[in-house]
Amino acid sequence: MDGLLIDPLSLNLAFVGVAIAIGWLILAVLKFIESVTWGAGGFQVIQYVPLFPMALIGGLIVQVVTVRLGLGSLIIRPLQERISGVALDVVIVTALASISLRVLGNNLLPFLILAIAGIVWNIWGFIFLAPRILPRYWFERGIGDMGQSMGVTATGILLIQMVDPDNHTGAFESFAYKQLFFEPIVGGGLFTAAAPALIVQFGPSVVLLLTTGLLAFWLIFGLWNFKRMRKTFRQANL
Repeated sequence: MDGLLIDPLSLNLAFVGVAIAIGWLILAVLKFIESVTWGAGGFQVIQYVPLFPMALIGGLIVQVVTVRLGLGSLIIRPLQERISGVALDVVIVTALASISLRVLGNNLLPFLILAIAGIVWNIWGFIFLAPRILPRYWFERGIGDMGQSMGVTATGILLIQMVDPDNHTGAFESFAYKQLFFEPIVGGGLFTAAAPALIVQFGPSVVLLLTTGLLAFWLIFGLWNFKRMRKTFRQANL
């Protein structure tokens, strides 16, 4: 690092930029594939997928490549945390500024019903499910998921930073690893983008049954996996 002719902050910003660029390329390729295959018939999904989940994949690719090339030391964790902190502040401010009050006012009753039901479900999941699914540091890890479910990814990250600012529990890494699978699918990813088209194509009842089945599967898996991991921890501490 001492022999570098470029400022470490600039270099780490460049790594972030490369990750975003890779994510943009992945998204562009997927859009092109869709345009010449199923999208040609009018069923379009990829065009509604945001850049963020693909940028996560781009970040993973950057990390793997730098480690394989022996350049992992160039990525400075404290600088990346500062960069992500600034980016988080920008995301929160822009998200609040982009809320359409007119649309909210025109759909106030459905919004209130969905909001109240979502808040009740998320609080119940945090209080009841998190201790029974997350074997270690359930509060720190669960509050991030609750924040994401009640807002956006940035909300979950913000809550984790509030309850564990020094990251003693590893909740931030656990949350970040989960995003690699969560974001490209349901966190504004493929299924989120496909949901309106699926509802139009098959009806809301079919989509409701599908999502209910997925929910039941992951609940059963989470409870089973918790018992297995707790048994493993107990054996390791003997």
